[in-house]
Amino acid sequence: KRCRMMETKKEIRERIFALREKMPEAEKRAGSRKAVQRLLDSECGKTAAAIYTCVGFRGEVGTDDLIRAAWKDGKTVGVPKVEGAEIRFYILNDFTKLRPGSFHVPEPLECPVAQEEKALVIVPGVAFDEERNRIGYGKGFYDRYLCAHPDFPTAALAFEFQVLKQVPQDDGDIRPQMIFTEKRCIV
Repeated sequence: KRCRMMETKKEIRERIFALREKMPEAEKRAGSRKAVQRLLDSECGKTAAAIYTCVGFRGEVGTDDLIRAAWKDGKTVGVPKVEGAEIRFYILNDFTKLRPGSFHVPEPLECPVAQEEKALVIVPGVAFDEERNRIGYGKGFYDRYLCAHPDFPTAALAFEFQVLKQVPQDDGDIRPQMIFTEKRCIV
């Protein structure tokens, strides 16, 4: 019998992007709300004084509800901006302060730098596995950021179809501590 090789990160990204594109908008919104609510109901979601998250993009789990809930609870919300090979988080108080930035991802415009200690960082990803390994978008921004901030708690938001049996990993890939989907929390 031939041993089937594991898909490459590139192949997995292409497959998951295609699945996200096919997902009906109403299903995306409902799944996003459920995943975000699981996060908000969790201990880390309740106790975080600050949440650093990107704004949902290209069919990802939407983070608008997370951002609004954090504002309502008086939490600081930081959103990332690409600066060279790094990301830096900026305080977001209003969605009108976002503009398309690097890779067309919404980024903060004229916002103060977020300097919270131990903010809950929502780590984006294309695919994950049961061990919380993650395939990101391939640029390593979050891996570098989290390497520089190892004490920050981390979580990811994903649709259940983004959680695979196994994904390939490289040295330096940082796993989120928890993954919240519309159906469960993986720890």
